Amino acid sequence: PAAYTALVRASEARRVVREYRALAVGAMTAGGVVEARIGRHPAQRTRMAVTARGRPAATHYRVLARLPAHTFIAVRLESGRTHQIRVHMAHARYPLVGDREYGGRLIIPQGASPAAAEALRGFRRQALHAWRLALAHPVTGAPLEFIAPLPADFMALLAALAGPAEAARMAALPWPGNDPVPVLRDTPVAGEPGDEDEVDEGWDPAFADDDLDPGDDA
Repeated sequence: PAAYTALVRASEARRVVREYRALAVGAMTAGGVVEARIGRHPAQRTRMAVTARGRPAATHYRVLARLPAHTFIAVRLESGRTHQIRVHMAHARYPLVGDREYGGRLIIPQGASPAAAEALRGFRRQALHAWRLALAHPVTGAPLEFIAPLPADFMALLAALAGPAEAARMAALPWPGNDPVPVLRDTPVAGEPGDEDEVDEGWDPAFADDDLDPGDDA
């Protein structure tokens, strides 16, 4: 159908905004962009990794709120590689809370309250959420925007770390400033080494589109 073709072309032209919310380990001083190729891990084929043989990928992130040992961030993608946000943030040394695959073992910050420590231990998935999708209607061209509020478990985690009122404020924060929609600067070439079995999994508000399997949250 023509509408489907238009949507595919818009996605390929990077005219679809996919925006996420995430809680990263560590205190960031500012936002930035991670530009690093992603491909299959050379030894563990179920994992992805930053590798010279991977496909081009860029992840933009902005600081929304700083906590004593964590940072609440907004994330936008220029590409859609498998596990891209998780791999890139771990590469930047700010892994996502709950990401045992790429972030390593759980660390409870010194001075954390009992409630905060319990919430961190009990959060058994990546603190990553597909928050906003913006695109033009494939037929009329009218702007469309869809927002999926943070789920209850994510909100409970923020409340335990920052307090209920601050968590509610954080959850409503938009992307800072008027940044333009990102445009991929280095278009991947079909058949490039390292991309044989990679997939771009699409959009699912329950599981961010760089997470292939809901079971991966465990």
